[in-house]
Amino acid sequence: MFIEALAIGLIAGIVRNGRVRNLLDLEIAGVSLIITAVILQISPIVLEPFIKSENWLAFFPFVGTLVMIAAVLMNRKNKGFYIILIGALLNALAMGLSGFRMPVTETALMRAGMQSLLETIQDGSVINYVLVTSADGLAYYLGKVIAIPEIYPLSKLFSVGDLLISAGLAYFIQNTMLNQWFRKSGSMINYRF
Repeated sequence: MFIEALAIGLIAGIVRNGRVRNLLDLEIAGVSLIITAVILQISPIVLEPFIKSENWLAFFPFVGTLVMIAAVLMNRKNKGFYIILIGALLNALAMGLSGFRMPVTETALMRAGMQSLLETIQDGSVINYVLVTSADGLAYYLGKVIAIPEIYPLSKLFSVGDLLISAGLAYFIQNTMLNQWFRKSGSMINYRF
């Protein structure tokens, strides 16, 4: 979903006569937090084969989401980041309501053609997702319940929070491309740690 958001933002910026070069001049705060968040998100996948006690590994993606929220807050002056913040908070809420795991539905997994993922969630092999039903209340609606049919090659399952994050990212990219206040010279991304 986020790859599509990047592409939509770029296309919208180009169509609206934005400058791709502006993306090279943007300032991003909290790069170390972003890197940490990504590492925390993927760590259960990497560490699961090597660690016997998997219970605490399930917390890593949730903590990664919280770290990403901190990075988003550091960049809130950029347009689109409040939309990203709302999406990230909704994802964190969904995980918090579901034992710190991202809720998914069996129906959405089947619609997306992800039967193998469904089986691994059911047998406990995948620890960062949990199956929910409509009886689970708010977690059901905030989880990854939106599915794209399997004919689509990229991400097939996403949440309302993912949609908002993607919309905010696309808006940020196209707005950055349209920004007239960037320096005329220099082509270096500035990171603040």
